[in-house]
Amino acid sequence: MTELMSVLALLISVGSAVLSLRADRRARESVRPYVTTGVHIVPDDMSVSLSNYGAGVAIINRVSMRRGEGPPEKSLISLLPASPNYEVQPAIHFVQEQYFLRPGDTLQMAAAKAKSNRTADNALQDWTDALDGIKIEVEYLDIFGKSFRYARDISTKT
Repeated sequence: MTELMSVLALLISVGSAVLSLRADRRARESVRPYVTTGVHIVPDDMSVSLSNYGAGVAIINRVSMRRGEGPPEKSLISLLPASPNYEVQPAIHFVQEQYFLRPGDTLQMAAAKAKSNRTADNALQDWTDALDGIKIEVEYLDIFGKSFRYARDISTKT
């Protein structure tokens, strides 16, 4: 009888361990961050943003932007050419070692607005041309230290 109780106790322990591992894996997956960019080309919103649509905090280790095969930059603004039709607004320069992006948070990487004496259509066309060919790369971690990578080539030509 004691041996039977020992075997049952062992089976219950093994079953509990398996269930615990499965629950831990699901918990890790349930707090995964999902970093992405938004490119906005409308009269009242000419911007590029970095957002976390996941359920967990994204710990951003590296953000780089480049045009073509050019050198990587820490700011999208430095890749935008001057325009007679829009003016660039202040935005983020990625100079820290880490940025924490909570679920639902958005960082504005670049923004512009039409100059007061110019039409919105001309500003939009210049903004579209300025963004074309820019590559954005982001390396980030979740709260457990698992690494992720996000890359996007902005293509505004159809």
